[in-house]
Amino acid sequence: FGSSRLTQGAADRQSSRRRDHRASTRALPPPGEGMATEAAEHAAEEAAPSAEELCGQITEVFKRFDKRGKGKITGAALAEVLKQLDGACWTKANVDELVKATGLQDPVTGDVDYEELVEWIMQAPEGPLEGHPVCQAAFEGDVCQLEELLEGVTQSSIDAAVGYVKVGEDLCGLWSMVANTFQLKALQHDATLKAPTPLQWAAFAGHAEAVRFLVERCGFRKDDEGLLGHTAFAVAVSHRLDADGGVVQNIGDEEVKHLLEDEQPVLCPNALSKVATGRPAALAD
Repeated sequence: FGSSRLTQGAADRQSSRRRDHRASTRALPPPGEGMATEAAEHAAEEAAPSAEELCGQITEVFKRFDKRGKGKITGAALAEVLKQLDGACWTKANVDELVKATGLQDPVTGDVDYEELVEWIMQAPEGPLEGHPVCQAAFEGDVCQLEELLEGVTQSSIDAAVGYVKVGEDLCGLWSMVANTFQLKALQHDATLKAPTPLQWAAFAGHAEAVRFLVERCGFRKDDEGLLGHTAFAVAVSHRLDADGGVVQNIGDEEVKHLLEDEQPVLCPNALSKVATGRPAALAD
């Protein structure tokens, strides 16, 4: 699926570059403050580690797990390191996804060259950032693309799928500024946005056929709140806004709500009798 945390990391770097650009183009300080400002900036630059230093620090963490001193660690050790960094994010499915994306795991031994891994992670992505493919297809209501992407995917990977979507030139997530409201927001403005599930994206966009496919054909759970902390039904029945504050509406909105609404269990005759008379059916006569 492509790791959402890596995607967020890339967005963080993009946001950082834009902040640096804004800083370089700000107005000149008032007379007398130039030297103080320059000194403060120089001190900040001295305190912040360079990319090379940061790579070295991360590599040192991996070296602690390199018992053989060969520059490689096992897949299990890699998972252990990542879980220590962020246990909630680095599930087994996400670790497997990362290893697959890098192509650095030895197909025979299963070991990973951690120096190359750190270098791969720290490199800025080439070209524009793209959304999570499954989430993007769900957001756009592209059922054919969903069928192609999800063919043969395991249930555990489906349960762990979360990501962001591309809207215009921005990589976006969802945020809730007030109760019962969800809005698209660019990661460059808030890199802490939680990544929604494909089902939540389809519900937000109001694509009934995508919702039906994800639930009935792929086994996406309607009660899954994911990282967003809300079910897809909660998203569907909320006020939905685009990044500019416009209302998101779709002809399939009502059907989406119907598909995602929890079905009430059918009561057996004995239970119905008890509700009506206060006694089981055997004692009702």
